[in-house]
Amino acid sequence: MVPASSLFLALVLSGCGDKAFDAVSIRPIYGWVDGCTPVAVGGHGFGDDVQVTIGGQALADQSLPDATLFPLDVGYEVYGTTPPSTAGKGTAEVKVSTGGVSDTVSSGFYYVDCPSPGTVEGIDPAEGVAAGDTITLQGCGLDPAAVTVRVGDAGDDQPLTAVCSTATATFVAPAVSKPAAWYVGFFDSAGTQLSPDPACDITLPAGSITNPDTADTAWVDPCSGAATLTYGGK
Repeated sequence: MVPASSLFLALVLSGCGDKAFDAVSIRPIYGWVDGCTPVAVGGHGFGDDVQVTIGGQALADQSLPDATLFPLDVGYEVYGTTPPSTAGKGTAEVKVSTGGVSDTVSSGFYYVDCPSPGTVEGIDPAEGVAAGDTITLQGCGLDPAAVTVRVGDAGDDQPLTAVCSTATATFVAPAVSKPAAWYVGFFDSAGTQLSPDPACDITLPAGSITNPDTADTAWVDPCSGAATLTYGGK
C-alpha cells in the first residue's frame, strides 16, 4: 500500500505542470492598506532563498514551513505579513523569486481602504482589564501621530504606540470609575471623536444606551459595533 503522505505528494507534484517553479496563490487575497495582514503564498519549487514582494514591497517577517512539522509544505509555501500599500487601495502584483528566477501572480492581492481612523478588529486583552495593563489593538488607522485613545469616563487621552505600521498598536489602560465594559474612542489632536460614531457617548458603560422609542424599528444604537474594554472580572 502506498503511504497516504506519498500519494498526497504525488498528487501535488502532478498538478505543478512542467515548470520547476511557479507562484500560484496568496491567502487571504485582501487586507488593509495599512499592511500587516498575515498571508501564505503558495506555489512550488520554492528554495531557501525565496523572496516575496507585494506591489514591489518586500513581504515582512518572511518565514518558511517547519520541515519537521509540515514536511509537505516545504518548497510550496512561504509566510509573512503584507507591507503597507504605497499606491492606496486596489490590486497589487505578488512576485516570488527563488534560484535566480521570478514568477508573479498578477493582481494577486487587493488592498482595502481603512473605513475610519481607529478601526478596531481585535483587542487583547478585552476582558479582566485593570488600570495600567498594556492593551493591544489590531485593525487599521491606528496612527500614533494622528489619533489618541480614550476609554469610558477615564477622561485622559492615552497615546498609541505603533507595533506594526498603523495596523497594530498598544496603549496603557487608564483608570475608570467602576468595573464595567467601557467604550474605546479615538480622537484627533483637536479633541474631535473620530470613532466610534460621535453620537456614541463613550463615557457611558457599554449597554447603557437603550432604544428611546421601542416602536421605532429604524432606530440604530450609535454605539453598535464599538470596541469595548471590560474592567474587573471576566
